[in-house]
Amino acid sequence: MTESLEIPGALKNTFHRLLRRIPIELRNDQQLLRIILAYLKMGGEKLARQGINVAIERYRDDVKIMKKRLREEALIKAALAENEDTSDDKDNDDDDENDDDENDDDDDDNDYDNDNDNDNDNSKYF
Repeated sequence: MTESLEIPGALKNTFHRLLRRIPIELRNDQQLLRIILAYLKMGGEKLARQGINVAIERYRDDVKIMKKRLREEALIKAALAENEDTSDDKDNDDDDENDDDENDDDDDDNDYDNDNDNDNDNSKYF
């Protein structure tokens, strides 16, 4: 982790103290460690802490973006799977499963109403 970095003796304690502020996932990032060491050498501990805070915010933003992409991909996969399920209808009609007529595009309720239209009986209004 810090073996490849040449940390001056006077900054070792401060650098290792700053390492505890860095999330575990970023502690092995050699580029970030070099940047933090450079900030520590040039501007002291305050500048190094600011650099760490920026790195943490960028990391959190990256994690949010990755999670959002994963959710979007899962939604797309679910939509595609649902679309495949609906495309299995051989007749491409909108009839119900319990419908007597397989080729009509309406449901059973409309079939019932059409059968009763032939009657001249007004009893359905009372």
